[in-house]
Amino acid sequence: MDVAASNLANAQSTHSQTDPHAALSGREAVVLHQPDGPETAAQGVSAIAILNPTRPDVRVYDPGNPDADTQGFVTYPTVDVSSR
Repeated sequence: MDVAASNLANAQSTHSQTDPHAALSGREAVVLHQPDGPETAAQGVSAIAILNPTRPDVRVYDPGNPDADTQGFVTYPTVDVSSR
């Protein structure tokens, strides 16, 4: 849940608070299906890793944005906020 909340909160962020020159990137949780207990067939999941995937950032032409580069593009993390 923390990974999803962080991705949603930072989907339109152009840089981190600690480094204004570093673009943020979305993170992914790797989960493992596990039974809820020995007496049940119900399944749960446990996060076993948090990854920073290497996928290209989204570049949007917005020359009026203060975070735009010299070509007028602003870089955003690749985060899909649509529900499927």
